[in-house]
Amino acid sequence: MTMLLVLLLSALGAAAAPLEERFNQPNAPVDLILTPISERPNSADPAVRAAYVRDEMITNRIRFSRALDQDGHALLKRDLEFLDESLRRRRRQVGPQDSSDVPVSSNDNPGGQAKGGSSNSAAQEGDITLVNYNRDQGYATPVNVGTPPQNFLVVADTGSQDFVLFDESCVGCDGHPVFVDERSSTFQPTSTPMYEAYGTGEASGIWALDRVEMGGYYVNDQPIALVQKGTVAQYMNSRLSGIMGLGVPSVSLQGPNGPAMKAPPPFWITTAKNVWQDKQFGVFLDRTNTDPSKYLLSNSLTETREPNGGILTLGGVNTQLFSGDIHYMTANTTYWWQLPLEGFSANGKKFNAKLAPTVIDTGSTAIMMPDAAVRAFHAQIPGALEPNNDGTWVIPCNTTATASFFFGGKEYPIQTADMLRGAISSEPRYCLSNIGPGPWLLGAAFMKNYYTAFRVSPEAQIGFAALAPNVVNNGQTGSIGGGPVQNNNSGGGSAIKSAAASVTVSGAVFAIGLVASLLV
Repeated sequence: MTMLLVLLLSALGAAAAPLEERFNQPNAPVDLILTPISERPNSADPAVRAAYVRDEMITNRIRFSRALDQDGHALLKRDLEFLDESLRRRRRQVGPQDSSDVPVSSNDNPGGQAKGGSSNSAAQEGDITLVNYNRDQGYATPVNVGTPPQNFLVVADTGSQDFVLFDESCVGCDGHPVFVDERSSTFQPTSTPMYEAYGTGEASGIWALDRVEMGGYYVNDQPIALVQKGTVAQYMNSRLSGIMGLGVPSVSLQGPNGPAMKAPPPFWITTAKNVWQDKQFGVFLDRTNTDPSKYLLSNSLTETREPNGGILTLGGVNTQLFSGDIHYMTANTTYWWQLPLEGFSANGKKFNAKLAPTVIDTGSTAIMMPDAAVRAFHAQIPGALEPNNDGTWVIPCNTTATASFFFGGKEYPIQTADMLRGAISSEPRYCLSNIGPGPWLLGAAFMKNYYTAFRVSPEAQIGFAALAPNVVNNGQTGSIGGGPVQNNNSGGGSAIKSAAASVTVSGAVFAIGLVASLLV
């Protein structure tokens, strides 16, 4: 889940004094083990499960609406007509923030490296272990917030830049670990309202400031979008507490109803400017869903957890995870991390993408393209069907079709399994396709196949490298990723919102007809 209609996409360029004299510099990048997660609602109702699949596509169409072509905007307009009227009315009422009201760190030296380096077990200094819930639906990173620290798992998202956190007062966050601001001596509330609109929910609250630590790096007065009310949590795994934006700090952006807005700098940018010797971070996403035909989408009543789901490396790259050189390419960072896509191939047939700016996004599961490209892609896959003419495709689970993407004169194939989401019935004849209509975007379905580096200096670049032979990319990162992350609610002082009633999923009107009936 990431920020959609109301995007605060331009960072304040407040310079911070160097910290070399006050903090020891890391001798190596910091690795964090990632947690793969599932954001699909756990429901026995096939209409609810089917609704989530459609909502996920709508989410990305809203979130990256600037990147849609004319057909994409037409499809988005049609999709939005299905949304709850109250949510759409709320969105129309949302105006731009006054840039002068956005909180900024008052500390001249806001960032540094905490004593002892990373707060979790890791393969090397600088690595963060990501955790995997329910087969590669997304990836979460541990963060510590406040003094004393309260620890949480939040979505690691290169498609957004804000740090969004569920507050103890949140109405609609039942069952999730939440931040208790009264327990933090460094918490600073502001009067600036916060509103985030999502394709599958919304969140409102206030901006606040507090100490945030991730992978041993910290920012003393990090702006936090503190969620006090909303429906967004209902669409997230119950172990999650928010979103850590790893996106680019855009220079400027027109608001939906007015002039340009300004937003606080992302956590990673503050630490990169002040502490990182190597101004980049690297991402390895592990693969748990190795055989989608054996993963029945209707079996979503129990949340699973894979503690070693990948590695996020801050302040450099982890050379143990890739072989050969990283192929760096100049990135378009006006709004998001984007690369010019030369083309793609489906089952051997190549299509020209005409250097389309393509988002590289850890916060998305799927691969997205304009509707015409999606249709051209599936036309090359024997047996592919679009049951309801709504952009949701199914592919025979036993397909041997291939897919590749072309950047910088190089071909990047993906595993056939990554084209599929999971079986839609107990007889694994058809699987949901991981390729859907929207902006040009490559999510985890692509990124699981390569090591990815995001570099901010000396120029903005994204690089891909082949995974190292010793990296078994099938849910077994423990051999190279160190120990698992500790429970995100142990010892950190965070609280669990009690669930007084079962979660009501808004937007269940998005049932997908034939697909919904097959999900029983």
